[in-house]
Amino acid sequence: MAEHALIHLTASEAAAEIARGAISAEDYTRACLERIEALDGEIKVFTHLYRDHALAQANRDVANAGDAFDIGWINLVCALGYLDLRYGHRPWRNAHPALAAWFERLGQRPSVKANQP
Repeated sequence: MAEHALIHLTASEAAAEIARGAISAEDYTRACLERIEALDGEIKVFTHLYRDHALAQANRDVANAGDAFDIGWINLVCALGYLDLRYGHRPWRNAHPALAAWFERLGQRPSVKANQP
């Protein structure tokens, strides 16, 4: 599937395509982020990004995640990987230890390893 076509998928369609291996969660997330970056200067959807709040909420939520790994958790893994890739100078792990441990554990899944940059 062409990368530009990924942004037209619904969340359910994207989850189904990821589940059947037609696309990777990383490619889908990257396509969405690139679209946001391309358009946000014009439409200004994101007035402020609450990184710390989002990370704190995720840190709290992963404690109840167990072995769940659906599209929501896939997006979180991709977002954290993107933080490391693009914003490695902004450490997040020390302030969010449960999230860091969860990210490291999920990072060992073959599907996650196969899609790391």
